[in-house]
Amino acid sequence: MISVDAKDEGLYVKGRISNSKDPEISRVRDLVKEGILNSLSVGIMVKDEEMKDGVNQIKSVELHEVSVVAVPMNQDSQFTVTAKSMQGPLISVLKPLSK
Repeated sequence: MISVDAKDEGLYVKGRISNSKDPEISRVRDLVKEGILNSLSVGIMVKDEEMKDGVNQIKSVELHEVSVVAVPMNQDSQFTVTAKSMQGPLISVLKPLSK
């Protein structure tokens, strides 16, 4: 991850995929560039939460990992690759990961 920014509408993440020639990494990188892989999994540890009106509200988390996945648990956790990032393996999340 290059940067993480929490906003009211969700979590914005900027990341980089290795330029490795490893076949597995190359395959993932190609699938991302083709737009076939376009979702993220986010691993967190909840640090502070509160039950309010029967809804568990997460107030604070510790981010452990962000992974490219084919099928995310949260269907809103999609990312896009910017034209600039196609020069290299940079992934910019333009659509927020919903809270």
